[in-house]
Amino acid sequence: DYAFKVSEFPVIVSLENHCCLEQQTVMANHLRQILGDMLLTAPLDGQIPERLPSPQQLRGKILLKAKKSGGLETRLDETLAYEASDEEEVADGDPESPTLKDPQAEENKKSKLSRELSDLVVYCKNVRFQGFEQARSNATCYEISSFSESKAKRLSKEAGAEFVRYNSQQLSRTYPSGMRTDSSNYNPQDMWSTGCQIVALNFQTAGLEMDLNDGFFRQNGSCGLILKPDFMRDANSRFSPEKPEERPGYKPLRLSIQVISGQQLPKVNMKEGSIVDPLVRVEIFGVPIDQVKAETSHINNN
Repeated sequence: DYAFKVSEFPVIVSLENHCCLEQQTVMANHLRQILGDMLLTAPLDGQIPERLPSPQQLRGKILLKAKKSGGLETRLDETLAYEASDEEEVADGDPESPTLKDPQAEENKKSKLSRELSDLVVYCKNVRFQGFEQARSNATCYEISSFSESKAKRLSKEAGAEFVRYNSQQLSRTYPSGMRTDSSNYNPQDMWSTGCQIVALNFQTAGLEMDLNDGFFRQNGSCGLILKPDFMRDANSRFSPEKPEERPGYKPLRLSIQVISGQQLPKVNMKEGSIVDPLVRVEIFGVPIDQVKAETSHINNN
């Protein structure tokens, strides 16, 4: 009822599937019956896409993000095998520590996927990220990988330009570390700076990170979509958030902010005689080289 109240741009529903085959089929039937024509169940033009359709072309549609066996061109069997995604493997933490391979454990990661549910996945097929080289040679535009915050930050620092190019061709999703048992959040700007399209946050936890998220999407009427700069959409981009000065055509800008006044500031407490000593603090968020904080002098008993 509320998917398209604010905007007609597409809604992506992400499934974490732990159901048996029978219940997966039930789930698929419910999705079809409840969402009806809003649920996208086939490529728009009936062809295997070489690039993703634009959000404008997908207006009013709900896309399912889940596991899928084979590609869009593959004839699927009734029962299909899929491999666990990175996020499922790290429910209790991040997959950064090396571990020994257990053949039996690897086999146990294989599960079953019903054809009915797999067929509903069109443009958001969950796949495990296996490196930038593999992505360049084998990946398709409708595949999406999930990255823990620590993995995404590491890729940004160690291979920022590669990560930006990867995100110009495919969708990626980042999510908070499993170690955040208090449902705290990471800085979403770190992920936006590498071009990650879906930056998942713990919306139940207010704070600076959610303020940044709210402010960022207000640029476009809170419709849930912000167009990336052209140099982050270029498949040949050499932009790295860690070293932006190495990008061809790099032209830094100087931003000057003059604070004129601070108005309608809340009192420290509700007492009638409460007096504050206010100041204005300005902070810039962006790539590391741009991040800066400054504040005015405070005014006594204002």
